[in-house]
Amino acid sequence: MIRRDRWIPYAVAAAYLAVGAWRVWPAAAVIRDGLPTYAYYLWSYRHGAYSDLVALYVVRDLYLHRLPYVAAPLEYPPVIGMVLWATAWMPGLGGYLAANILLLAAGVFATVALAEAVRGPAAARAWAFSPLLAVYAVYNWDVLGLVTWGLAAWAGARRRYGWAGWWVGVGVATKLFPVVLLPYWLAERAAARDGRGAAALVGGSAAAAVGLNAPFAWANYANWSQFWRYNSTRGPDPGFWQWLWLRTGLSVPAIDALSLAVVAAGGLVLAAAVWRRRLEPLQAAALALAWWFLWNKVYSPQYMVWVLYALVLAEPPGTVLRVLLNAAGLLDFGLAMAWLATGTAGSPLETLVGTVIAPWVILLRDGAFLGTFLAAGRNRIPVPASSGRR
Repeated sequence: MIRRDRWIPYAVAAAYLAVGAWRVWPAAAVIRDGLPTYAYYLWSYRHGAYSDLVALYVVRDLYLHRLPYVAAPLEYPPVIGMVLWATAWMPGLGGYLAANILLLAAGVFATVALAEAVRGPAAARAWAFSPLLAVYAVYNWDVLGLVTWGLAAWAGARRRYGWAGWWVGVGVATKLFPVVLLPYWLAERAAARDGRGAAALVGGSAAAAVGLNAPFAWANYANWSQFWRYNSTRGPDPGFWQWLWLRTGLSVPAIDALSLAVVAAGGLVLAAAVWRRRLEPLQAAALALAWWFLWNKVYSPQYMVWVLYALVLAEPPGTVLRVLLNAAGLLDFGLAMAWLATGTAGSPLETLVGTVIAPWVILLRDGAFLGTFLAAGRNRIPVPASSGRR
């Protein structure tokens, strides 16, 4: 018999999802006939109701049903691209939104179940009780990428390395970030002199990533590569790199190279820790993800949910770190909405938000990422190879 308290995390997650859907849904009435309007952006920023689900529907003309990459460029990997194309066939913006919200809701419940399967009920509660779900679950399609992270972790915990690699590859074709799991599992398998396991990881990930990307790259390389070109040419978002960029005159490619070098250096240190059996692969991947976002040129507020979920699957964070991550994620969203609202409206408060409020919020966000290094990964916590439960 299933204990009743096992359902509590799902009930809490459902409540957060309802809040997110309630915030975003009015866009179906604000935007008519799929036409982008100034009213939506200003309204959504002022009400904290902005969602990429709505923005891409109008900006990328999804209602025209052009096949992504083949007939139109898209700055997302193929799995998300095909989700956008398929759900856009629903009637109107309302049907499209409903389909996406239901899909993302299923994804959230899957992440809760996977957290419990990998780390136990405490991990499921740590994830499902996060208020970030109310803000970010229907903000973008990140939940779909988190599902692939959870599935890869579940397979890896059972030493099914072919499947673990497969889900990493699917994750790369969904939101890219799950790629950080691969080098740390490879380091662990290399330390164990398990060539067969390492080959299964590489083969599974390559089969999924190449299989999902190659058809679109072959059909129209320019449209398919928009994801890579968009991020490589984009200027630095507010933070250290933007500060350096504005004060030194460094080019965007130079910033890209510096960012990559710092991220790679941290990643190699973590790989060495896995090789020496000082960290588990899931712990190292969670820390690598936080390090990546700390030094990445491009940043989006919803990235905080990736760090939180990766930590939950690696080593459920303590109360202080969990509060810090949730507070930073919520304040980051609030800053983004306030900044965009004042800028869109041409308000003189935009300068105040950018020069006085933003630095403190960004500092808290960076402190949350650094906090993962101080509070996580201190002890080697083995992941069970059979049941996956603690």
